[in-house]
Amino acid sequence: MVQLELSRTYMFSDVGQEHKGIHPFIKNKYHQNLINLCNNTGSLPNGFVNKPPAALPTNIQAHFNRCPISISPPGQNFLIDFLISLSCCSAGSSDLWVPSTSCISSACSSKKHTLTPLPPPLPNYTDTVTVASITASNQMFSPIFTLSSDFEDDPSNGILSLTFPAISNLHADPFFFTASKQGGTVASNKFGLYLTSTGSELYLGGTNFTHYLGQIKYYCGINLSTRFWQTTGGSISDGSSIMISNFDTITDSGTNIMYGLPSAVQQFYNFNLRPTLPGSSQCIGALSGQDFGLGDSFVENVYTTFNFDQNAVGFAHLA
Repeated sequence: MVQLELSRTYMFSDVGQEHKGIHPFIKNKYHQNLINLCNNTGSLPNGFVNKPPAALPTNIQAHFNRCPISISPPGQNFLIDFLISLSCCSAGSSDLWVPSTSCISSACSSKKHTLTPLPPPLPNYTDTVTVASITASNQMFSPIFTLSSDFEDDPSNGILSLTFPAISNLHADPFFFTASKQGGTVASNKFGLYLTSTGSELYLGGTNFTHYLGQIKYYCGINLSTRFWQTTGGSISDGSSIMISNFDTITDSGTNIMYGLPSAVQQFYNFNLRPTLPGSSQCIGALSGQDFGLGDSFVENVYTTFNFDQNAVGFAHLA
């Protein structure tokens, strides 16, 4: 097992932009992942429609959890954003990408680059990728040639995600799948997530029992047709009364708040993060009207485990 300390940044640089930007931000995550899923499997799940991408407001930053990785040869170190379930970038949520030495965007000028100066069309490379002591040989990744200006002030050098191969834009196994298949460096095909204001941790190859109490309760009804960390049979209760039941929800570390269908949110709304501005009477709720999803406002209150062998997401009370 490997413990990785995560550094964190907040999702929106302007708190007042949060409700304006959150819905299109989430919609665009789904958009590219569903494109990848359709390309890799030949169809979308029943009932799914991939809508056009939404325009994003300005002054938005993603909420990322960062730690270093190494790509060799020649052993270059990169500070990488780790995403679980979904991704904000067009490369797709299962893939690893870092800037190429041939990147033409101004945002790349402050980044570290792979030593791969080949021109577009976009080539894919295989190298040895190491996260702490976990190594994946012949791991496929993309050196990118253009990068949005939104990443200009972002200290990270790329993105690595921890989800299923079916939503890979590279048609390849993501890092954790590769390392697990090769054996030797991954003790178990699961990982644990502990999010807090300081000392957040990604625990690859198992769970860290020092962060939770009792047993982890697993929800094994992963909707494998979507290849997200999407559990079925969800419910919301107020005390002993179940208000909403039998819905799917995605656990997503790259999203700050929780989501539910607008009709369901109207039935259950008693969450609040903070005022939109100091002294304001308007507050930001941690539950918003959109497809069901569990972001950091939920994940910060539990210990979360993602288990590939069981195709399950588990939760436990914090220690």
